[in-house]
Amino acid sequence: MYKQGGMLLASMLLATMAMAQNKVDTGIYAGLDGAYATPSNGTNLPPGFHTTSHSTAVGVWRLLLGYQFNNNLGVELAYLRTGDFRQSASNGVVNYNARISAKGEDLALVYRFSELAPAWFIKAGVSRTELTTAVQTVAPGRTAMTSLVSNGTGYLAGLGYHRNITEAVAAQLAYTRYVGIGGQNNIKLNVFSAGLIYRF
Repeated sequence: MYKQGGMLLASMLLATMAMAQNKVDTGIYAGLDGAYATPSNGTNLPPGFHTTSHSTAVGVWRLLLGYQFNNNLGVELAYLRTGDFRQSASNGVVNYNARISAKGEDLALVYRFSELAPAWFIKAGVSRTELTTAVQTVAPGRTAMTSLVSNGTGYLAGLGYHRNITEAVAAQLAYTRYVGIGGQNNIKLNVFSAGLIYRF
């Protein structure tokens, strides 16, 4: 009987410690994420061209500022910038080389499952991004450079895992799906990130 009681007490203590470890304090926090993104689409090719090579992933960094209202609900404002996605194509005579990058801001609500699954969170929000496409076209005896910039709104959704390191510092892993990069619904980013958060 005493053994069973001791095991029950130990289980309750471990559960309490686990909840305390992942307890989220209210207030302001800031963070920095490093990430890589897999673009769903590059740029629309001219008729008759076929892709010869393209990037499968680009580097991303994300700077964020958030406010935690309570143990479950918070809001985040972030600035995101990607590296260059590269795409090459040819029609047999003319070579086409493109560099595509994105930058912008996003605003998201973050919900942390502090009771059911203390380390996990989901988020959803809107984004405003700028997509820059620089194209070099090389033909026999001629090289041309063009640049196109598009701006627009989109949306995002994601989930992640959050773990306290100290009372002020936490680490997190996340996956975020951005739709409508540069206001173009066919351009999406799958962002896989790891970062640190500091609570003030």
